[in-house]
Amino acid sequence: MSIMTSDLTIGQIVDGDNNVIVDLEQIKYDVEKYPFIGWVKKKIAERGFDSTDLTQLHETMPYTEVSALTKWMITETGNKNWREIAHSFTHDILEPLFGREIAVQRFMNIRVLLPQRHEMIINFHTGLWYGHGMGTGTCWIPLTPVFGTNSMQVIGRQESIRLTKLAYKEAWRQDKMQEVFFKASRPVVADPGEAVLFNQEIIHGNVPNETGQTRVSIDFRLAVKGGKIRRKLVGGYYVLLDKDIRKGVLS
Repeated sequence: MSIMTSDLTIGQIVDGDNNVIVDLEQIKYDVEKYPFIGWVKKKIAERGFDSTDLTQLHETMPYTEVSALTKWMITETGNKNWREIAHSFTHDILEPLFGREIAVQRFMNIRVLLPQRHEMIINFHTGLWYGHGMGTGTCWIPLTPVFGTNSMQVIGRQESIRLTKLAYKEAWRQDKMQEVFFKASRPVVADPGEAVLFNQEIIHGNVPNETGQTRVSIDFRLAVKGGKIRRKLVGGYYVLLDKDIRKGVLS
């Protein structure tokens, strides 16, 4: 059963036009029932790296191996054993919150942010800038404790909308956007067993990780039935939940 940090109604998550409007809400889930962490640890171990403590991956895995590892794990999220976890999580936790059927990103993102690696940051952006429609949302799931500079940095929805309009109006350069957005942002603070939901207007990004701990996280886009998804289509970028999960039948 999911637990919202505030007492939201479905109408505060998705509006009458099937636009996702949820604004950085954290939910809790059972890490034993939905073992994202165990799956990732197993995959890292298969590549020969010690995954006992994900926060210390920087001590056991060379930086030069991170890109190949994460790309391989992303392709592995297309397999049935991953889908059983992620699609069940979506069916059991997310769909009741949204009050609608949901399609999910076919290959989900797995990210590793090592400390003291400035080249690993992702600049501040919104989902709309990357072609995601208002009928879609994002679910971000940290698999390690996140805080300070090892976490995703976010700006609330109303301020994100205001700053985005201002950036377009004044034709800000990339460096100015990053400076202004950083000053307006805050880190998500969460532990394994928590996830964050947000819509595509939210400005978010990373900063150099100065915490001394590696952050490992999952994120994926979800599309609500009847919503505008723009150029990312169901059947391509998105897939419907596995039929056996909808029927409540798992192997």
